[in-house]
Amino acid sequence: MRTGWTWGLRIVGGIVGLAVIAWGTVWGWTEAIMSRNHSATAETVRAASSPQQINVGKRLSAVFGCPDCHGPGLQGEVFVDEANVARVHAPNLTLAAQRFNDAQLAQSIRQGVRPDGRALFAMPSEMYVHLRDDELAAVLGYLRSLPVGGAVTPPIEWRTLGRVALFAGEFESAPVLVAKARIKQPFAAAEHARGRHTALTACSECHGPDLGGLPGPFGSSGTPDLAIAAAYDIDAFRRLMRTGIARGDRELGLMSVVARSRFSQLTDDEVDALHAYLNARVEALQRPAAAK
Repeated sequence: MRTGWTWGLRIVGGIVGLAVIAWGTVWGWTEAIMSRNHSATAETVRAASSPQQINVGKRLSAVFGCPDCHGPGLQGEVFVDEANVARVHAPNLTLAAQRFNDAQLAQSIRQGVRPDGRALFAMPSEMYVHLRDDELAAVLGYLRSLPVGGAVTPPIEWRTLGRVALFAGEFESAPVLVAKARIKQPFAAAEHARGRHTALTACSECHGPDLGGLPGPFGSSGTPDLAIAAAYDIDAFRRLMRTGIARGDRELGLMSVVARSRFSQLTDDEVDALHAYLNARVEALQRPAAAK
């Protein structure tokens, strides 16, 4: 009887010990990921100063989704709070604008690297890497024009499943995603350069660097290939982008929310150019199949 209990305790102790070792490995690895130093290219963009440029920056900040994560007035707020995954506060950008210079802010936005060299997480720099200098300058000018307020926000609180996902590569840092975005590019054609630029700077956060869609974490459903846009004629597409209402008067979940908060700020020309580009992309994707 004692022998049975002894072996039982040894087995339980062994399991607990393995669990402790496994968790220690996950913890140590994820801490190393978060503390890793990333090299960054020197940024030379300077904040715009004219009222006209600052107004452009205000519109672009809405298109790029800055208030969706950083809150009204960009003073920071919780935008992710998933039980056992993570609690993420978007930083207070009005305070960041006081603390960092233009080059440091540009580096954080476009490269996903903090001024101290550490990586940002949950920052869509893989989309912002495509910003032109004039666009980034306008956004920086708008940011510096905002009244300073609010408090410093805390760092990301990684919880158990979040650390496991980070360890498993399900969550990737901003500079890692930027590097992938620079390699994985969508269809390009000179006559559709404007629409392609809008797609890269407004759509790629959710639909991937090549606009082919992204899988959800741990095999969950993700986002579709933007070839789906070919199902919309120009009038239906304009309605979707302005109101979030899809064909058949349907709501499309996050897409409808994003359309109303972000894409409604696109100009008519930008919407039309985006539609033309997405249709041209579909035609280009279908050519190899047609050739067979």
